[in-house]
Amino acid sequence: MTLFAIFAALLLALVAAFILPPLWLGIRSNDQTANRKATNLAIFRDQLAELEREKEEGTLADSEFEPARRELQ
Repeated sequence: MTLFAIFAALLLALVAAFILPPLWLGIRSNDQTANRKATNLAIFRDQLAELEREKEEGTLADSEFEPARRELQ
């Protein structure tokens, strides 16, 4: 029974070693948050420009354009 308790405690410590550091260090700074928002906005603009380009080229029908644009938002 003692061997089981030791093994369980070691396993619990190992799991805690993998789970707790990301939780403690996972708080993002404002710079990282701003950078992520800027990146997401740039991706959105690129995708919207691609949709508009496909609509102008005729590869995307008008009826398909509006739902695709709404999906991006």
